[in-house]
Amino acid sequence: MENFGSHSSSNHLAKRLAQVSQGWIVEEINFLFQSDPHREFWEGAVSRKKIGDTEVAKVLMEEINKGLIVTQSCDIDKRHIPWITVVPVYSAKLFPKIDRNQLPDYLINITAPWASSELWIADLRLEMAIEKTLLLNKNFIEGFASKKDYKILAERLGERRQRPAIPDILYEHVVDPFFNGISDLEEKGVNPRVNVEQFRIYHDEIDGKFVVFIYVIKETDSVQLDLNMLNGVVAAFVMDLNSRGITWGGLQTMSYDSLTAREYMTSELIQGPNS
Repeated sequence: MENFGSHSSSNHLAKRLAQVSQGWIVEEINFLFQSDPHREFWEGAVSRKKIGDTEVAKVLMEEINKGLIVTQSCDIDKRHIPWITVVPVYSAKLFPKIDRNQLPDYLINITAPWASSELWIADLRLEMAIEKTLLLNKNFIEGFASKKDYKILAERLGERRQRPAIPDILYEHVVDPFFNGISDLEEKGVNPRVNVEQFRIYHDEIDGKFVVFIYVIKETDSVQLDLNMLNGVVAAFVMDLNSRGITWGGLQTMSYDSLTAREYMTSELIQGPNS
């Protein structure tokens, strides 16, 4: 940004950048990514441009032409950062396989009034850098209808960047089967998360073996949790743990009010399979 043209142009860009923040949407953006020219993996890319002999730049379909800004608001107008990062925004009707009733964690619902007539989503999997100068001639629109929704976006982005400090063996044999089992129940119309605020995992290593507990954090101390379904989920994988050097401690229920500082600091929030 230090070498961005004339002083007046630089001021104009600064004024433009001051109008937007994380969660706003830039219109008329072309998304692309590099790929192997001989293999197709994602149906969202329709055209390609050859780069050498082994790679191509794949461009997303024309209908995907909006970009949600995921750069932190405090970094958008910093002169030493020439780029902002955007993710594609598109109508769910472009991909009929999307489960509209339960979006995966990498898709987030766009709630701004302009998107009220159908389901619009931002896809957090594909992040693309665009130079800030491109924004001089682009239109901006809001992405969300409330401060709460903007906060949800910020939290979701933070979650995706902060992988819990959990050994891979515990992801593979505890966390993944635990959440996969929950998903299987939810697909059958059963909700094992009633009155559950979140799940946390505690682990320790003793004499080369892991000891593992999952804390089931309920919404308040007064609510009662039915652990039968969650215990059923655990039963599907717990018998295999000992042979892998993992001792299962069990499910422990508590609320934030009863969660001690030590229990909080020595456990990790878990929200889904390792992805």
